[in-house]
Amino acid sequence: MARYYFHIQDGHLFRDEDGTDLPDLASAETEASRVVAAHLRDHPREPWRDGDIVLTVADASGLTLLSLTVIAQHSPAAGGPRLRRTDEPVSP
Repeated sequence: MARYYFHIQDGHLFRDEDGTDLPDLASAETEASRVVAAHLRDHPREPWRDGDIVLTVADASGLTLLSLTVIAQHSPAAGGPRLRRTDEPVSP
């Protein structure tokens, strides 16, 4: 078992000071999805108000092992910036 820490940044930083013991990184990935889903359930307007939500998973030494980002964007039809299609080349 290893201890993983799930920190959320959504315009505010929520540091996980306690951590969670999990058997492996795959379990930490699953838990990261659950943590983000719970955060969105509890704070559904946050990504629209404060920008993206980024969850980072760190080990006991503080090393970031993975991150999960939720990006909120309005489409141009809603008055937001133009979104790039996934098949469009990225311009330099």
